[in-house]
Amino acid sequence: MLTMLWEMWGQGPFPPQTIITTPGGPNCGIQPMTRERLHPCKMPPNGVSALIHKTRRFCRLRDMQQIRPEGSMEVAIDINPHGSKSYTFFEDPSQFFTDTFAVVHRNYYEIIPPNQPCCLYFDLEHYTAQTQDDNKLQCAPRIIQQQGAQRWDIQTPCWESVVILTASRQVPTGYKHSFHVIYPRLGFSCNHCLMREFARDLSTLPELQALNKQGSPCSFVDVNVYNKNQAFRMIESWKYAMEEHPDMALRFLDKRPHTMEHLLQTVVRRPHLVHFWVPESTDILPTNNGHNAGIDGLHITTVQSTCLDTICPCSGLAVTFATRIHIKKIQGGWLLRCAHEVCKIAKKTEYRVSHSFRCRGY
Repeated sequence: MLTMLWEMWGQGPFPPQTIITTPGGPNCGIQPMTRERLHPCKMPPNGVSALIHKTRRFCRLRDMQQIRPEGSMEVAIDINPHGSKSYTFFEDPSQFFTDTFAVVHRNYYEIIPPNQPCCLYFDLEHYTAQTQDDNKLQCAPRIIQQQGAQRWDIQTPCWESVVILTASRQVPTGYKHSFHVIYPRLGFSCNHCLMREFARDLSTLPELQALNKQGSPCSFVDVNVYNKNQAFRMIESWKYAMEEHPDMALRFLDKRPHTMEHLLQTVVRRPHLVHFWVPESTDILPTNNGHNAGIDGLHITTVQSTCLDTICPCSGLAVTFATRIHIKKIQGGWLLRCAHEVCKIAKKTEYRVSHSFRCRGY
């Protein structure tokens, strides 16, 4: 079956010894490039990919985001060595992994949209002369936990449930130590506020200083991966390259099997396992603060609010019709976090709305 799919996708002759015989049965095989075992739980039920990654592509991120369903997974794909990308979406991360299970050239990134909840993550990288030189991974998780404990009251098990991916390998200038560190039990409301501040503070610590590929001093912590619509490379993927090698692919440092359960734990935008949500620094304003223009235009449910007016309910500014507003239900009302780009003061403020307001649709 894999041979047929491979040739159907125009990949050329199927690599020798790709299909192997295992105790798992005839559906077990090897991923063509990464050489990781294809566990049955990761493959489509009928063994045939829907080819979503090929048939549903967009040249512009905005075009994809305008039509993708709420809650779907956004994915970017390298199309050349210069960083240009195309975009697609999947129903959820499980669909992504099953649809791309046998793809050879794996240049996938999950997109982290602005103001969307995600797990705590880090991109750690530095260079040394030799493989056996200090990779700094012995100290980094400990320092991250210590610094985090000073800021937030987080229980130890949340820190210990850490997933570490590596793409460390020999390069012409020496040895590249490259890691993605993900904490599936620690959640943030977005990646570009407190999480970014935390990473920036960590990057200044003396213990986390290292060398870049030019041999110049740099931080072990990459602070440039906390932007809105951030593209964060996925497991089993690598940056577009003319010469590819399995060592370029992100893989589990502890060599755990690539089962669906383990793969899902690497998706930053999948906070299903979060036990502790880091509170953002917010000012709770009373309902009579004068920032309630257009409050009658809110359509409120238990999980979100939609602004059905063209006036921002917290700033009174003109906004786009039917903009989603982040909401949290509390006793006696709701807390709203405005998502309107024009509302500058709302980016750091939550607004308390009581049940006394006439809010349609609840």
